[in-house]
Amino acid sequence: MARRPGVHAWINRLRGTHARRHARTRDYAPDAEAGAAAGSGVDLETCARALARNQVPAPPELAPPDLKRALAAHERTLRRAYAIARIAVGEQRRIEPAAEWLLDNFYLVRAQIRELTAELSRRELLRLPRVAEPDGTCTQRMLALARACVAQVDGRIEPEQVGRFLAAYQNETTLRMAELWSLPALLRVALIERIAAGAQTISLRLEEYARAEFWATHLIEMAGKDPAGMLMYVADMARQAPAISPAWVAEVYRLLEGKHPSLALALTWAEQQLDQRGLSVARVIDGESRAQAADQVSIANCINSLRLLARSNWAEVIESVSAVDRILASDPVQAYTLMDFTTRGMYRHAGEQLARRGRLAESDVAQRAVDAALDAQDATGDPRVRHVGYYLIGRGRRAFERTLGESMPPDARVAAWLRRWPATSYLGALTLLTAAITCAVAQNTLHGLPLPLDLTLLIALFIAASHPAVAIVNWLVSTLVPPDLLPRMSFSGGIPDDCRTLVVVPWLFGSRLGIAEQLDALEIRYLGNRDPNLHFALLTDFPDAPQREMPEDEALLAAAIAGIERLNAKYPLPGSTRFHLFHRPREWNAQQSVWMGFERKRGKLGELNRVLRGASTDRFSVIAGDLAALQGARYVITLDADTQLPPQSARRLIETMAHPLNRPWFHKDSRRVIAGYGLLQPRISVARMAGNASRFSRLFSDDTGLDPYTRAVS
Repeated sequence: MARRPGVHAWINRLRGTHARRHARTRDYAPDAEAGAAAGSGVDLETCARALARNQVPAPPELAPPDLKRALAAHERTLRRAYAIARIAVGEQRRIEPAAEWLLDNFYLVRAQIRELTAELSRRELLRLPRVAEPDGTCTQRMLALARACVAQVDGRIEPEQVGRFLAAYQNETTLRMAELWSLPALLRVALIERIAAGAQTISLRLEEYARAEFWATHLIEMAGKDPAGMLMYVADMARQAPAISPAWVAEVYRLLEGKHPSLALALTWAEQQLDQRGLSVARVIDGESRAQAADQVSIANCINSLRLLARSNWAEVIESVSAVDRILASDPVQAYTLMDFTTRGMYRHAGEQLARRGRLAESDVAQRAVDAALDAQDATGDPRVRHVGYYLIGRGRRAFERTLGESMPPDARVAAWLRRWPATSYLGALTLLTAAITCAVAQNTLHGLPLPLDLTLLIALFIAASHPAVAIVNWLVSTLVPPDLLPRMSFSGGIPDDCRTLVVVPWLFGSRLGIAEQLDALEIRYLGNRDPNLHFALLTDFPDAPQREMPEDEALLAAAIAGIERLNAKYPLPGSTRFHLFHRPREWNAQQSVWMGFERKRGKLGELNRVLRGASTDRFSVIAGDLAALQGARYVITLDADTQLPPQSARRLIETMAHPLNRPWFHKDSRRVIAGYGLLQPRISVARMAGNASRFSRLFSDDTGLDPYTRAVS
C-alpha cells in the first residue's frame, strides 16, 4: 500500500515532543537470544571449570542478601503476573504459552517458595563460603554455582548433569560438605529466580498486549464510524500511548492489519517508530515470536525441574562427587560404602565438626582418619580400631582430636564427664536439687513448730520436692548428654548369609485357640519381614502341672507341629524351612514342688542358644523344621507373645548389630563384653488397639515417664 509523504512528515512533527518517551520501552535486540543461547554451545564441564577459576572470594565484611526476603519478593512478582494473566483470560484476551504454564503451575511454585522459606536457615547460609559478584555485592558460592548451572541448561535440571557440573567444578575448587548438601535447596532458589524473571516478562508483555488491544479496538471502531478523522485518532494515540514496545507493535499489527484501509495510517506510525531504531516490522514480529517461544521453553523447563528435584535422590549425586565420601570409602575394613545413609551422614558430620573446630579442610580430616585406621594396632586385637568410624564417632575420637591439635569444647567436656560418672552425676544432682527445693520452701514455711512435727514435715517436703527435681534433672541430662544414634549397615538388598537371624517367641501352651493365635501372629511377623535369611520359631513349654505329662499335652503339641508344617508349606524356602518349633518337656522343680519348664523363659533361651551353637538337642523333646538351616544363625531376636514386629524392623535391628562399632568384643579372661553390644533393646510402645481396650489400659498406657521396660533403649 502506498504511503503519502505528507503523512510521514506530519507524524514526524507530532513525535517531536515525544522523542524521549522511550524509558519504558524494552527494545528488541536481534542478537539477544543468540547471546543468551551462546552458553549452550559450551559444554557443562567447561562452563563449571571456567566458573571455578573466575570466582573471587568476597570480603568478610560483605554480607550476602537475605534469601528469605528475596523469595518473598519473587512470590509478589509471581502473584502479580498470575493476577494479570487471570484478568486477561477473564477478558478473553490472547495470552502467550508461557503465561498458560504460569497459570497452571502457580500453586506449585508458590508451595515451593513457602517450603524453601521454612527450610532455609540463615545461620547455615551465613556459614557457606561467599563469592563477589560483578555489581559489588556477594552471594553464596553454591548459589552462584546453582545459577550458572540453571542458566547453562536453560532451567532443564537433571541429576546426572548436575553431577557432571559439580565434578568438573571440583577439579578446580573443592566444595565443602555443607555446600554440597545445600545444593538441592539452592537449585530450587535458582529455578524460582528464573521463573520470577520470566513472570516479570510475562506481566510486562500482557500489559503491552492490553494497551495494544485497547488502541486497536478504539481505532477499528473509529475506522467504521469516521474513517476521515483517522489522522486525529492516530494523533491521540501517539500523544497518550507510552513509547511502544515490540510486544505492543506485534499485537497492534496482528489486530489492525487487513481490517480497514484507513488503519494504514496507524500502521505507518508504528513503522516510523521502528525505523528510528533501525528495526523493521517483520524483524520485530519474528523476534517477538521467538522471544515468546524461548520464554515458554524456559518457564516449562524450570517448572518441570522443580517437580524433578522433589523426586530425585540427590544423596546419590552428592555422595558421588563428594571428596570426603571418596576418601572415607577407602576405609580399611571396607564398611563405609555398605552403611546406611544416616550412618554415613553421622561420619560426614563428625568430620565436618572436627574440620571447623581445627580450621582444617574436611578432606584432610577424612584422610587423617583413614590413615589412623590403616596404622592402628591394638594390644587386645580389637578389630574396630581398623575402622574409620572408630576415630570419627567411636572411642578413638578423643585421641584423634589430640592428633589434630584440637581440644574438646565445653559442652563436649561436660557430656564426657557425665558419661564417665553417670550414677554419681545423676544421683548427686538429684539430691542437691531436691535439698535446694526443700530448703527454699522450708525456710519460708516451717517456723515455731515442735521439733518432731518439723522433722515430719521436712521429710514429707523432701519427698514432694523430689518429683520436680527428677523432672528437672531428666531434662538437664537429656540436654547436656543428647542420645547418640547407633550406626548401622545397609542390607536393603537382603540380609547376608553371615547375618542369618532367628526370630523366636517364647510361649507357654494354653489351648488350641491360643496356638492358632500364636501361629497367626508368627505369620504376620514374617509377612512384614520377608527375607531368606530370617527364620521364625515358637519356643514353647507346657504349663506347670502336678505331673510330667497331662492328658491334653499330646493334642496341643500335635496342633503346634501341624501349624508349623502348614506355614512351611504355605511359604516354602528352597532347600530349608522358614518356620520352626522348639519344645521342651517338663522337669521336676523341687523348690516349687511342681513339674515345669526349666528356668522358664530364661532357661528356654539359654538352651536354644546352646543348640544354635552346635550343642546337643537333648533338652528339647520336639524340634520341628530344618535345624541345619539354623546352625549358622548369628543373631536371635526375642519377642514376647504379645509383641509385634513392625515391617522391616528385624532387618534394621540386624543392620545395627552388624556394624563394626556395635559388634561385641569380649575380654579374653573374663569373657565379658567390653566394647560393642551383646544385646540390643529397641524402643517398645503400646499398640493403639491395646491401649484403648479398656478404661484401665487407656489410663496406664499413656506417657509413663522413665519406665525401664518401654523406655530403656540401647
